[in-house]
Amino acid sequence: MFAANYRSRLQPFSALSPEVFVDLLRKVKERHGLEPGQYLDVYVLDSYFNRNPDRIVKIADQLEKTGLRAYFELYVRHNGLQAFLKKRAEGSQTPVVNEQLIEAYRRLGIDEIVMGVDAYTERSIRMLKTNVVQLARSGDQARPLYSF
Repeated sequence: MFAANYRSRLQPFSALSPEVFVDLLRKVKERHGLEPGQYLDVYVLDSYFNRNPDRIVKIADQLEKTGLRAYFELYVRHNGLQAFLKKRAEGSQTPVVNEQLIEAYRRLGIDEIVMGVDAYTERSIRMLKTNVVQLARSGDQARPLYSF
Protein backbone atom coordinates (compact mmCIF):
# COMPACT_ATOMS: atom_id res chain seq x y z
CA MET A 1 0.00 0.00 0.00
CA PHE A 2 1.24 3.45 -0.78
CA ALA A 3 0.24 6.37 1.39
CA ALA A 4 0.85 8.88 -1.38
CA ASN A 5 -0.61 9.39 -4.80
CA TYR A 6 0.73 10.62 -8.11
CA ARG A 7 -0.11 14.22 -8.92
CA SER A 8 1.90 16.07 -11.53
CA ARG A 9 5.36 16.62 -12.92
CA LEU A 10 5.93 19.62 -10.64
CA GLN A 11 4.78 17.84 -7.50
CA PRO A 12 5.01 14.13 -8.33
CA PHE A 13 3.55 12.78 -5.10
CA SER A 14 1.31 14.07 -2.36
CA ALA A 15 0.49 12.33 0.87
CA LEU A 16 -2.97 10.83 1.20
CA SER A 17 -4.99 12.55 3.90
CA PRO A 18 -5.59 10.55 7.09
CA GLU A 19 -9.25 10.26 6.07
CA VAL A 20 -8.44 8.77 2.67
CA PHE A 21 -5.80 6.44 4.14
CA VAL A 22 -8.22 5.11 6.78
CA ASP A 23 -11.03 4.82 4.22
CA LEU A 24 -8.78 2.66 2.02
CA LEU A 25 -8.15 0.37 4.98
CA ARG A 26 -11.91 0.22 5.65
CA LYS A 27 -12.48 -0.87 2.05
CA VAL A 28 -9.76 -3.53 2.34
CA LYS A 29 -11.41 -4.84 5.53
CA GLU A 30 -14.80 -5.02 3.81
CA ARG A 31 -13.44 -6.62 0.63
CA HIS A 32 -11.70 -9.38 2.62
CA GLY A 33 -14.62 -9.83 5.01
CA LEU A 34 -12.39 -9.59 8.06
CA GLU A 35 -14.04 -10.60 11.31
CA PRO A 36 -12.90 -9.98 14.91
CA GLY A 37 -9.65 -11.83 15.55
CA GLN A 38 -8.61 -11.70 11.88
CA TYR A 39 -6.12 -9.20 10.52
CA LEU A 40 -4.07 -8.41 7.44
CA ASP A 41 -0.44 -7.34 7.24
CA VAL A 42 -0.14 -3.94 5.56
CA TYR A 43 3.23 -2.75 4.33
CA VAL A 44 3.27 1.01 3.83
CA LEU A 45 6.02 1.41 1.23
CA ASP A 46 5.96 5.15 1.04
CA SER A 47 9.00 7.28 1.78
CA TYR A 48 6.67 10.25 2.38
CA PHE A 49 4.76 8.51 5.17
CA ASN A 50 6.69 10.15 8.00
CA ARG A 51 7.17 13.53 6.36
CA ASN A 52 4.38 15.06 8.47
CA PRO A 53 4.30 13.70 12.05
CA ASP A 54 0.86 15.28 12.70
CA ARG A 55 -0.56 13.18 9.86
CA ILE A 56 0.63 9.97 11.52
CA VAL A 57 -0.96 11.06 14.82
CA LYS A 58 -4.26 11.72 12.98
CA ILE A 59 -4.10 8.32 11.26
CA ALA A 60 -3.62 6.64 14.66
CA ASP A 61 -6.52 8.66 16.11
CA GLN A 62 -8.85 7.70 13.23
CA LEU A 63 -7.92 4.02 13.21
CA GLU A 64 -8.72 3.86 16.93
CA LYS A 65 -11.92 5.90 16.54
CA THR A 66 -13.23 3.69 13.71
CA GLY A 67 -12.20 0.44 15.38
CA LEU A 68 -10.15 -0.55 12.32
CA ARG A 69 -6.81 -0.76 14.12
CA ALA A 70 -7.45 -4.36 15.29
CA TYR A 71 -7.76 -5.59 11.69
CA PHE A 72 -4.34 -4.50 10.47
CA GLU A 73 -0.72 -5.11 11.37
CA LEU A 74 1.15 -2.13 9.95
CA TYR A 75 4.74 -2.13 8.77
CA VAL A 76 6.24 1.19 7.73
CA ARG A 77 9.27 2.20 5.71
CA HIS A 78 10.41 5.14 7.78
CA ASN A 79 12.59 7.64 5.96
CA GLY A 80 15.08 9.04 8.48
CA LEU A 81 14.80 10.02 12.10
CA GLN A 82 14.19 13.73 11.64
CA ALA A 83 10.43 13.38 12.15
CA PHE A 84 11.06 11.89 15.59
CA LEU A 85 12.72 15.13 16.65
CA LYS A 86 10.95 18.38 17.37
CA LYS A 87 12.67 21.62 16.60
CA ARG A 88 15.01 22.22 19.48
CA ALA A 89 14.52 24.94 22.02
CA GLU A 90 16.35 28.21 21.37
CA GLY A 91 20.03 27.79 22.19
CA SER A 92 19.68 24.10 22.99
CA GLN A 93 22.10 21.64 21.41
CA THR A 94 19.97 18.66 22.32
CA PRO A 95 17.04 17.88 20.06
CA VAL A 96 13.71 17.20 21.72
CA VAL A 97 12.08 13.86 20.99
CA ASN A 98 8.58 14.07 19.50
CA GLU A 99 6.86 11.90 22.12
CA GLN A 100 3.45 12.38 20.50
CA LEU A 101 4.72 10.76 17.29
CA ILE A 102 6.31 7.86 19.16
CA GLU A 103 3.04 7.28 21.03
CA ALA A 104 1.13 7.34 17.71
CA TYR A 105 3.45 4.65 16.35
CA ARG A 106 2.74 2.55 19.44
CA ARG A 107 -1.01 3.03 18.96
CA LEU A 108 -0.60 1.92 15.34
CA GLY A 109 1.06 -1.25 16.65
CA ILE A 110 4.44 -0.29 15.21
CA ASP A 111 6.93 -1.24 17.88
CA GLU A 112 10.03 -1.58 15.74
CA ILE A 113 11.61 0.72 13.19
CA VAL A 114 14.38 -0.59 11.00
CA MET A 115 16.49 1.70 8.83
CA GLY A 116 19.65 1.48 6.83
CA VAL A 117 22.61 3.80 7.16
CA ASP A 118 23.64 5.42 3.90
CA ALA A 119 27.07 6.67 4.94
CA TYR A 120 29.43 5.82 7.72
CA THR A 121 32.87 6.79 6.40
CA GLU A 122 34.21 10.08 5.03
CA ARG A 123 34.56 8.47 1.59
CA SER A 124 30.95 7.30 1.52
CA ILE A 125 29.76 10.69 2.77
CA ARG A 126 31.62 12.35 -0.12
CA MET A 127 30.11 9.85 -2.56
CA LEU A 128 26.67 10.97 -1.38
CA LYS A 129 27.73 14.56 -2.04
CA THR A 130 27.30 15.65 1.56
CA ASN A 131 28.71 19.11 2.11
CA VAL A 132 31.55 18.14 4.45
CA VAL A 133 32.92 21.70 4.41
CA GLN A 134 29.64 22.98 5.83
CA LEU A 135 29.68 20.22 8.45
CA ALA A 136 33.27 21.13 9.39
CA ARG A 137 32.32 24.81 9.77
CA SER A 138 29.24 23.98 11.82
CA GLY A 139 31.12 21.76 14.21
CA ASP A 140 29.24 21.28 17.45
CA GLN A 141 26.51 23.64 16.20
CA ALA A 142 25.36 20.93 13.79
CA ARG A 143 22.14 19.31 14.92
CA PRO A 144 22.54 15.63 15.73
CA LEU A 145 20.03 13.64 13.72
CA TYR A 146 20.70 10.07 14.69
CA SER A 147 21.17 10.20 18.43
CA PHE A 148 18.64 10.89 21.15
